[in-house]
Amino acid sequence: MRRELRRILKRAGATAIFVTHDQSEALAIADIIAVMRDGKIIQAGLPDDVYEAPDTAWVARFLGDALLMRGTVSDGSVPTVLGDIDTPLPTGTSVDVMIRPEWIAPQVEDSGEGKVIDREFYGHDQRVEIELPGGERIEALVPTRNRMAVGDRVAIELVDAIVYERTAERSA
Repeated sequence: MRRELRRILKRAGATAIFVTHDQSEALAIADIIAVMRDGKIIQAGLPDDVYEAPDTAWVARFLGDALLMRGTVSDGSVPTVLGDIDTPLPTGTSVDVMIRPEWIAPQVEDSGEGKVIDREFYGHDQRVEIELPGGERIEALVPTRNRMAVGDRVAIELVDAIVYERTAERSA
């Protein structure tokens, strides 16, 4: 239905306002997406841009899975359980680091620092839960060509992360 609705609107050259609480539907259908909270638009833009670069931690969580970690900038980076994340923010700045599960790229490696403790296979991809050396747990969304099993040791590469200066508005 999503595809057909989008085709009909494109073919007709029509503009439509589509209201939905289904984030996947909004991302799939819209040319421009507007995220509302408490009756106010808090971010608008191309679906790819809003998903990949949400303005706030709330928008990040609203549009999909997001690992959020608090930290403090030290010499141009934020120390996290996944390594140091570079940022231009000044030393001492309190921040939130946002990472989507698909931005975590584990690879099976005997000497890896993480251990796969759970796995859900979806066909096109797999969600793996990984326990880190300090006991922290993270989830990664991984293509099935990188087959993993519970018990595998994994090395973790971080593909992307967003660092937000922590404010009441951004962290909410």
